Amino acid sequence: MKNSAKSGIVFLVVFVIYFGISSCSSVDINDDKSVIGRMQGTWVGFDHENGRYTHYKLKISGNNFNGWLTTTYTEKEPEWSDKPDEIGTFELSPVQGYTNMSGNYRNINFSKEGVGYSDNSLAARTFTEMIIYDDFSGLYVVSWAAMTKK
Repeated sequence: MKNSAKSGIVFLVVFVIYFGISSCSSVDINDDKSVIGRMQGTWVGFDHENGRYTHYKLKISGNNFNGWLTTTYTEKEPEWSDKPDEIGTFELSPVQGYTNMSGNYRNINFSKEGVGYSDNSLAARTFTEMIIYDDFSGLYVVSWAAMTKK
């Protein structure tokens, strides 16, 4: 077998393996269970405005969340308290499309435990306004960057 034929076979095998792994690990953003499954775990991220950093930490289990918010003057992840600022549940919005780029996202409506959306707390509203599920990044701080899964 010639080197070019071997190279072609190796390339084909690598391509098939890569495609197989990426298709198994991808999440169908239209499937609530798949999205919620990918969201499970602890996530941290931050945004930055006027010299201040707002840090976010979410621990997601099922449709429940524990959330922490803190503001600092550095991008370094803060020491989080043992007690979350917010405990509650969340729901996903229908799939939305970006207007200025490709890709899709879903808003996450965080609700304080035992309280309806209309009487929601400031922390739960802040999470709702700032964190989305993006089909490329997972959890994402709006207009800033992807959150990191811990």
